[in-house]
Amino acid sequence: MDITKLTGFTPGPWVNDYNQPLSNWSIFANHAGPKILADVFCTTAHTQTEALANARLIAASPDLLALAKLGLELSNAVHEHPTLAGRDDYDTRRIFTAARALIEALKGD
Repeated sequence: MDITKLTGFTPGPWVNDYNQPLSNWSIFANHAGPKILADVFCTTAHTQTEALANARLIAASPDLLALAKLGLELSNAVHEHPTLAGRDDYDTRRIFTAARALIEALKGD
């Protein structure tokens, strides 16, 4: 799959929120008004935790794609200029910082 050609989807950020009447998690984008992108349903208390984790993962999709593109950009730069490999002045830290922040956000509270 060529991630550089992934287009046509609703831009982020996406957020998740619990829909009490329906007992599900909804994933929203808020561009020109709220827009429901997906619903994650749960039927028992046990699946509530799993449903929330799934909703967080879906809501993180734009960030995951951005991080994958950033990683690909770095990989291509190192491939084209091998002298960049392992150099701190080439900003590899932004990828690791973004990845750590995203993983922490997916863990939740």
